[in-house]
Amino acid sequence: MGNDRLLIEVAHVSAMYENRLALHDVSLQLEKNSFLGIAGPNGGGKTTLLRLLLGLMKPSAGTISFYRNGQPCRHLSMGYLPQQTTFDNGFPLTVEEVVLSGALGYGGLRRSYTRQEREQAHAIMEEVGIDGLHRALVGELSGGQRQRALLARALMCRPEVLVLDEPNTFFDIKARSWMLEELRQLQQKCAVIMVSHDLRDLFAVTDQIAYIHRHLHLYRTAEVSLSQLEDDILNSHCDC
Repeated sequence: MGNDRLLIEVAHVSAMYENRLALHDVSLQLEKNSFLGIAGPNGGGKTTLLRLLLGLMKPSAGTISFYRNGQPCRHLSMGYLPQQTTFDNGFPLTVEEVVLSGALGYGGLRRSYTRQEREQAHAIMEEVGIDGLHRALVGELSGGQRQRALLARALMCRPEVLVLDEPNTFFDIKARSWMLEELRQLQQKCAVIMVSHDLRDLFAVTDQIAYIHRHLHLYRTAEVSLSQLEDDILNSHCDC
């Protein structure tokens, strides 16, 4: 009998990046409403794994399969909050327009949106705490406000999987706490994948942590303490 909760299956995947082996024989599964954290050193393969999951590159070996209600499908609806997104501060793009663009995936902007799309955008902006900024220009926002706007954009496609790359980069301590609690709530609606250098943040909210240093080591947070996880990573994987 199949697993009706399965969304993504990564099976024995290897991948090259800039003519070097970035990932080797990586396997993992992501289920509905699960929360996967991804950690590892710079250059260890975290970004390569995200690019593979988002379909931005193909593995050199192995397979990545997607499922919906237990049946194979070509792709899933994915919302993506990148680590860095640059905007031309001279281009008059409002927060509302940025959020609405999420309804199109990453295909760009269009001149008009439906009433339903605008209502959805404002509901999401209210949820992430930027509804009052809908007419503000993106170039005038603080780093934290911009992250909230980009999170709202990622949610516009009603994602089955929400992918976040270092979402707390521009947040102070209070805003970081808000983000983690917001992600806990979003987990009730979709699966979440979050990359972070902060093991404490990952341990606080995730079900599993994938530590990637070319190879993948998977930890279930219910079965290990934070100190055990830190010690194991330090002692066992520094020479992966």
